[in-house]
Amino acid sequence: MPLAVQKPETIGILILIGLEVVLVALLAGLWLPEALGRWCFRLVTAVVFSACLAFMIALFSTVCRRKDVNWLHEGVPSFLLIGIPCLWYTFCYTLTGRFTLRREVSPEQQAAEHAAQRQASNASLPQPNWHFYEQHLQRPAPAALRALYANEKLITSTLLEYSDKCSINTFEPLNEGSLFKGVEDTAPPVVVFATTDFGDPIYLKPGPTESDAVYVTYHDGGDTEVLADSVSEFVDRLKQANKTIAQRLG
Repeated sequence: MPLAVQKPETIGILILIGLEVVLVALLAGLWLPEALGRWCFRLVTAVVFSACLAFMIALFSTVCRRKDVNWLHEGVPSFLLIGIPCLWYTFCYTLTGRFTLRREVSPEQQAAEHAAQRQASNASLPQPNWHFYEQHLQRPAPAALRALYANEKLITSTLLEYSDKCSINTFEPLNEGSLFKGVEDTAPPVVVFATTDFGDPIYLKPGPTESDAVYVTYHDGGDTEVLADSVSEFVDRLKQANKTIAQRLG
């Protein structure tokens, strides 16, 4: 880039130096360890912040000097749509190393929050709201499902093998909090009783004439398929896929 400059001028040299600093800092940020790389990226945003600030000052100075131009029409839109976001985000990252002034949640805090949520969920698992569930299902709950939720050790288990396509990540409480709106707008909401290792909902379809087949709806595309023709078959497959916990599956 320096060789491409034919007539060096003060502004051109400053722009060239800024571009070189940005490019070198970007490369260093990508190659160096994260602790050092973040400071390189902060240098990049500091240069961008300075350039944006200089641009906005020059823009308003130029527009305000031109009497034939309404600066409210030409200056303000550019400042609001481009200037403020650039200034804000580059300033935040330069100052804090992140694009927000809020504190980042550490992995330890995230793990603690997840553990607390899972503990609360496990506490409500052995106490399903059968009245609510049967009202939503519009038919009596299958006996196999009641037996499943009577086995506290089983329903609090995680990452159970099921088939080559999926595993059972967790069982879910049978209450209002497990209502899931289907991908299709016309589909009625369902009460999820388990999720796969990818977070896909597993449920029974509501309706007085529906069978007790177990369904799963995949998040990537919204396709729905039958996992088992009944809850009993669903539990039997779990038993076959997890022979080490066969006694716990009962």
